[in-house]
Amino acid sequence: MGRFNGYSLVDNRSTTYTIAVDLSPELSVPRHVRYNKKRGTLVNSAHYQKFVSKLEEKKSGKDEETVSVEKMLEEIEKKADKKKGNAQLLMTLLKSGLCLRFYVCV
Repeated sequence: MGRFNGYSLVDNRSTTYTIAVDLSPELSVPRHVRYNKKRGTLVNSAHYQKFVSKLEEKKSGKDEETVSVEKMLEEIEKKADKKKGNAQLLMTLLKSGLCLRFYVCV
């Protein structure tokens, strides 16, 4: 302890720091260690078991819900057509004066 007290350190920017070494105010070690009461209970949880079973099904190949690229493209095109149709309907309502309020939903 005494050999580092007053020792000077220099960093990469040539700044000098002086070390001061003292005794800590509390030198004792805690007697009782507190553990979390829920420690080790995750494995027995029903929610966790359900999650693990789903992961195992995906690994084993039982998950048949895969969609081909063509089906995904068809769904995207349908959504795009629906959005385009909604925009055209809104424009016709605005032009006719039937739409009193205009809300933009993104």
